[in-house]
Amino acid sequence: MQAVKLRDALDVTADKQPFMSYRELLDFIMKNGAADTEEEAHARADALVHAGVVLRFNGIVYLKPQEVSELVYRTLPTDPAQARRNLSAIEQELTLMDKEHKQLRSTAKRWPRFWLWAGFGVLSFQLTAFIYLTYWELSWDVMEPIGYMLSLTYSLLAYFYFLVTRGNYFDYGPFEEYWTQQQLEKRMAEKGFDLDRYQHLMRTRDRYRRYLAAQEDALATESAEGAAAGGGVFLGFKPKTS
Repeated sequence: MQAVKLRDALDVTADKQPFMSYRELLDFIMKNGAADTEEEAHARADALVHAGVVLRFNGIVYLKPQEVSELVYRTLPTDPAQARRNLSAIEQELTLMDKEHKQLRSTAKRWPRFWLWAGFGVLSFQLTAFIYLTYWELSWDVMEPIGYMLSLTYSLLAYFYFLVTRGNYFDYGPFEEYWTQQQLEKRMAEKGFDLDRYQHLMRTRDRYRRYLAAQEDALATESAEGAAAGGGVFLGFKPKTS
């Protein structure tokens, strides 16, 4: 009786609110008396999902799963010829966007590489200057405290960078990738590059490719089965003897 009452309440709510968060669903279950504790509410929610009464995806619960499935079905290709035409159009658009994306990424890589080489140049110049000052102009007694304070300064800067990035980009490789991504996002915004559209096209292209590959596999299977059946008939045929 509680399950029937809960489902009727969900049907009424679905007309006004087609979806809700999972937390709201748990509160809804407890509010309608279908569960007394949090654990029971989780169990009732799982039962609703498994029964197909609701659809849960990424923390969102859809109260009309049939409508969601119909919308998903409409986005799926149904005609191989149309799917090939759509795939061709997507690949043409992706070719242009992919070329632009590669150019932007190549430009973005120059900035972190510049700073890496600039740091190498600064350290090389500093080492040369310290050697010259130590052995020709001044002495080790003078340069030792300067070298110590400079080394401590570098250590503090490195530790500060470690704290800011939470240790995720402390190595040279992650450092370059992190700042390349930062520059790439900045340049894409400046050039008006639609990253969401680019990623959507790549996902759609992969979906069409999987669909066409499945169609080709199905046709190959049917041809193989037909050939096997035809071969059986041929082998069973006995030619007449004169």
